[in-house]
Order: sequence, then structure tokens, then C-alpha cells
Amino acid sequence: MAVTITLSTADGQVVATHDGRRLAGPTPLATLPRITGDSNPYRISPIELGQRLYAALGGSALTDLLDADDDRLLTLVADEAAADAAAAGVPWEYAARPNGSFLACDYGFLRLLPDVRPARPAAAAPVNFIALAADPLVQNDEQRTPRTGYKLDIENELQAIGRVLAGSGISLTAQRLPPTVDHLRAALRRGPAVLHLSCHGEVIETQTAAGNGHQAVLHLEDRDGMDAPLRGATFTAMPPAGVLRLVLLSACRSAASALDASLARSLVLAGVPAAIGMQGDFPDALSDDLAASLYDFLLAGHPLGEAMRQARLAMADRPYAVGLPVAYVARGGDAPLPIQAGQPAVADLTAARYANVPLNLRPPRPFVGREAELHELARAFSNGIKVVTVVGTGGIGKTALAAAFAERFGWRFDGGVIGFSLADLPGLAPETMFLALLERVAGPQAAATMADRPAGQIAEAFVAAARQRPPLLLLDNYESVLQFLKKASDGG
Repeated sequence: MAVTITLSTADGQVVATHDGRRLAGPTPLATLPRITGDSNPYRISPIELGQRLYAALGGSALTDLLDADDDRLLTLVADEAAADAAAAGVPWEYAARPNGSFLACDYGFLRLLPDVRPARPAAAAPVNFIALAADPLVQNDEQRTPRTGYKLDIENELQAIGRVLAGSGISLTAQRLPPTVDHLRAALRRGPAVLHLSCHGEVIETQTAAGNGHQAVLHLEDRDGMDAPLRGATFTAMPPAGVLRLVLLSACRSAASALDASLARSLVLAGVPAAIGMQGDFPDALSDDLAASLYDFLLAGHPLGEAMRQARLAMADRPYAVGLPVAYVARGGDAPLPIQAGQPAVADLTAARYANVPLNLRPPRPFVGREAELHELARAFSNGIKVVTVVGTGGIGKTALAAAFAERFGWRFDGGVIGFSLADLPGLAPETMFLALLERVAGPQAAATMADRPAGQIAEAFVAAARQRPPLLLLDNYESVLQFLKKASDGG
């Protein structure tokens, strides 16, 4: 069983106790810096400040207890009284031993919410893995201002996760959702489910009946790629009881030191057995290391405390990041996932999952600086426009822009994305192009039956097939028969 340390405060000082016996303190809280939206002092001095945290938790007396514990697991309980919120807001995950190693890399380290109803044990069943990644193109304002700053490295993160899931040997299904609130809500229907959210996060100030407060916000997208802020309270209320077993919020400040803004904590209070968030700005380049290691060990049957320890070890060469993830659990929330051996059914988690296009019609990576144009293209289709032509001088990036749109918004088209370059065709005759399109939509046999027909009949066959599941058609190097294509497609 775990070693549980309880923290309480009085007169600005914190005391750490174990089974009613004081291990350390009183320690002035002022000597234990918190992480705020403006600064993370542990980014500069993680070891030095971490050693203060270690002493305040009990120092060697604590590690003696952990070494004697079969689970080598530390569960931290902070008194939930308002007077003790300051202790709960300290980034204890940075606690560092005198030799410079982090406590959370040597032992499991979880935040326990003991008053939450214990998580119900679940029978072994296929796991439903849900991934949602969002990085809005434009802000939610009148001008639709393009979002500035770094772009999330979502694709590397989800590719790493996909490899782990596919090689797990576990009966599971995995899907990547489009980045909208509606798709998230619809996916939270059946469990046991693991939810992975990768997006921007922040904490905003709010006004409540009790005075000033804080609220966590996750930045998802609308169907056109505009920022669609999802408030923490709304998200917490979305999952039906018993569906989610674990949530990983790969989003900055999703476990902020202000307890009313700690979304991971709120999810556990609402009944999710375990939730992981970030108590500061998490370095995006490490998101794949954290997630891949965590899921690898969870799907191997390890409890959450050990999986978290391994995930921190995967980032140990970046000490400023080791203490950022915070794992909250209800009693029993540390238990291994209810998994069973089987064949993983892992759908493609990459952005290109909806696109059936050749390599020369895939966008460069990273693709940045065209946020406004991508959003305008999406709005054009939302407004009912059927054909959009991207024009410009050679080398300006027309193909890259169209390919990036097709990859990013392919989820909006029931038939996915069909694309090819007319430079790859033996000629630009309309019948040749429509025959190639028909083959993509209806298959080689359907195309073979129309091989000797006039272009108009082939076009009609293509349109009829495409109506069943309308695709987005991406044509590159197409000029001479564009007007013919537009005329043929105007009817449907």
C-alpha cells in the first residue's frame, strides 16, 4: 500500500504528517514558490528549489518509509480547507533528493483526493481510446485574427501514441476526433475510456457569487478552425458517470496551482478515477515522450503511479519539465486499467487519415503562416461554395495551401479527400481525368466499364458515385478542363 503524506497549514506554515505523526515542518510557505501564469521558478532552479520541497515533505524520513513500502508509491493529501489551499498549490512534484534526483522519478507520486467516492472497479473489457488535438487557426474575435505564437507539434505526439497502442497487444479501439466540442461530447458515450486531449490551455479570472475566482479554459476549434474556448466547468460536466477511467490533459496550466482552476482535480472530484494535467506551461516538444511512455506502461498492466514514474523518467534530461505533470486520483484510481489481451484496432491517428492523396500533394511540415487563408477556405465551404480555385504565380504555395486545407479539414467530407495531380496523367483530356476520378471513388471495376464512354457520361457516373459519400476533390496542375469540371459538378 502507498505512503500517504497529509499537508496542513497554519499561520503561513506547512506541516507534513504520516499516520498522525509529524514528518516535517512547520516550513514557511513563502520559501516554497508556486508556479503562476507569469513565471515558473522551477524552470530556472528545479533542483535547488526541489530540495526545499523534499525537506518540507519529510526528507530522509519520507524516503525511509517509501523504501519500506511494497508499492514504492507516495500519495499526497492536502487539506481541502480554504486556509490550506496554499499548500495544495505548491508544485510538490519537483521535490528533489540531496543527490539531485527527483522523488517522483524514484517513486510513484500521486495527489489523492480522499473524500471523493472511491472509483468503482471495472471488469476487464476493450478499452476505448479517444484522442482529440486542437490548435486553432484564428482567434474568436470579430476580425478573426490569426493566432500567433508556436504551433503545437500534434502530429509527432499522436504518431508516437499510435505506435504504442498498435503494439500493445491489448483489446482496444482507438480513434482521433475532429477538434470540436460536439465531436468530443458525442465520443463520450461508452467506456471504459481513456481520453487524451492535446491543445492550448490557460487560466482566466472569473467573478463568482463568493468573489473573484479562476477558471480553466481549453482551446478547441469550431468547424472552420476558429478558437472555440471550452470552459473547465463545461468540460467536467460532459462525461456520463463511469465512462472515463483516465484523462490526460496535454495542455498548459490544466492542473494550475489555483485549485478552482485545476481541471485535472475537478475531473476527479466529478467522478473520473484519475486525471493528469500540467501545473505550468508544458514544453510541447516533450508531449510525445510523456504520452508514449505513460500509455506504454499503463497498457502493460502497471498502475498509474508506476506509469507516471516512467513517464517522468522519459523526460529526466529536461529537469524543468519533470515536475510539471500532476496526477490526481480518487481512492482506487491508481489501479491498473481494466484491460484484456487482444488485437488493437487502431485507426490512423495522423492528420492525413481522411486524405487519399499522393505524396506530392501533401503539405510541407511544419506548415505555418497561412492560418487566415486556411480559415477562409473552410468558411467558403461552410457557406455552400462547391468549387474553390486557388490561383497565383508559380511557386507562391498554391499546392501547399490546398493540401494543408485538405489534410486539416478532410474530416468535414463524408467521402474523405480524393486528390491527384494532373501532371501525373498521360494527358489532360476530360475523359482521362474523369475516368481516374471514377476509379478513386467507385473502384477499378466501375472505371473499367466506362473506359470507352464519352467524357460527359463518365463525369455523370463519377458524380452519381460521389453523391453517396461526397468527397473533397483536390486537383493540382489543372487548368485546361477546369470550366468543364465546374459545369459537371454544378448539378451536385
